[in-house]
Amino acid sequence: MTQPSPHRAAIIGAGRIAGSLGCRDDVGREPPRSHAHGLLSAGFILDAVVEPAPSRRADFAGRWGIAHAVDHVAALSECGPLDLVVVCSPSSLHAPQVIEVLERIAPRLLIVEKPLCLSRAELDAMADAATRRSTRIVVNHSRRFDPGHQAARDLMASGRLGRPVAVRAVHYGGWALNGSHLIDTLSMLLRAPLRCVEARPGAPGRSPDDPCLNGRFSVDSHPGLVIAIDSVDERRFQLFEIEIHLTEGRLRCLDFGDRIMVEGVAVNALGERELTPAVVIERPAGTTAMAELYGRCAEWLSGRPADLDGAGLEAASATMRTLFDARRASSQGKGAAP
Repeated sequence: MTQPSPHRAAIIGAGRIAGSLGCRDDVGREPPRSHAHGLLSAGFILDAVVEPAPSRRADFAGRWGIAHAVDHVAALSECGPLDLVVVCSPSSLHAPQVIEVLERIAPRLLIVEKPLCLSRAELDAMADAATRRSTRIVVNHSRRFDPGHQAARDLMASGRLGRPVAVRAVHYGGWALNGSHLIDTLSMLLRAPLRCVEARPGAPGRSPDDPCLNGRFSVDSHPGLVIAIDSVDERRFQLFEIEIHLTEGRLRCLDFGDRIMVEGVAVNALGERELTPAVVIERPAGTTAMAELYGRCAEWLSGRPADLDGAGLEAASATMRTLFDARRASSQGKGAAP
């Protein structure tokens, strides 16, 4: 666990990912999986929560021992200086709240839940606001902080499994909601932003405004590689998987990335090349992506080296542009968006 720091933090939104299902007593007993839990585990002072619903606001503040419970972002300016602010409100509020935090609060770090925003106009407005402040923005594309996915990325980069020759992936829940995770995870593993080749409507999403998409994508780091993305209707079951075929093996991210399986190639008695039994990429006991995120945030705020670059505004913006290109291509019934 990271040593206690004097850094003060606030959370905007009091839903499940923020910490509505946990409490302060969980700290030190269970691995953190919510923002509130992750902040306290990393030694932050969780000083404020913003939530418009009075009952949710009071419940959240009580769960985590928060001194200031307010109903709008502007009120954070009355809570004293903040080093870090987390935006985990509904997706439609991310862009306006990020801009308001930048203009009114200007913390040293701003953490934003995925998706970063819902339109190109919002993305441009956020980027413009960010240029006027020294605040560092980090998007919680959580697999970037997961030791298992980092190990998978490094294994592929080492060349021990050869080069990628085919990628298949499946998502559910909506293109913005979970497609953002899928696109960003693939960009991380393949070490470059994806490009839309063609896209079409897929399974229903959780919201009528956010259906899933199916399509084909490419990536500049591996010319000629075809990345096929499909979707599943979660009314049947949820499925979030990635399968990468390489010249010397196979990598599979299963169970929403909780299991990462690696197979190499062996030559049998007949001289045939076969996949070897799968090996699971192990994660350090008790480590979660949320713990890694806030451990790095505490280190960065303390002036120590911390790897936050891969989840910064530039990388997240590349992910969002791919999402928007695919959505436009799907709506126009065409292939790649210009």
